[in-house]
Amino acid sequence: MALNVSLSNASLVKLSLSLNQVIRASMPVMTVAMAYFIESQVPTSSVVASLVVLSTGVGICVWQGQATGTMFSIVLCTLSTLANAACLSTSGKLLTEKIDVMRLTFYIAPITAFFILPLLLHVEARMVVESLAVNGKAIAIMFGMSSALAVTHNLVNYKLVQHTSAVSATVIGEVKTIALIILSAFLLGEKSIFTLQLTIGCVVV
Repeated sequence: MALNVSLSNASLVKLSLSLNQVIRASMPVMTVAMAYFIESQVPTSSVVASLVVLSTGVGICVWQGQATGTMFSIVLCTLSTLANAACLSTSGKLLTEKIDVMRLTFYIAPITAFFILPLLLHVEARMVVESLAVNGKAIAIMFGMSSALAVTHNLVNYKLVQHTSAVSATVIGEVKTIALIILSAFLLGEKSIFTLQLTIGCVVV
């Protein structure tokens, strides 16, 4: 989890969001690979083929035509996605044993903080202190809200993994991305975003 968060954020410094999203669209494929090694789940060839098609379709949808980024950032983003897949698969394995979603979230949080906090203090401590001095209240609210969102997201995610599987959770995540794009087009009056490329991507998904 710590690697997923830190490497993903670090990659965005020198990587366009579009390319970041395309790489992260490969999550189902990476998760099925991690499930093979961690959970000893052997996928069928049709499952692997379906996941490749799904990831390709999502990649087409989120692609915005900007592929700026260093090779180092691309590697960081890829490693982050692998770490996320490994985390989900490990969660799936743990949740089949005598551990519930609340305990799993409780155990992960301090360990993640233990690994990320020194990095934060080393790289961004001065910037955080200066920002707090200028707009401390807003930053405190943002930290509180994002922390609550992260905990809620993890609880829901782990519950989903517990009742389905790590691979199914990533597939649902990909479908959610496409559903949000389609809903924004119709509910928010953004039908102009439906270019030929986006339409092809949705059809593939």
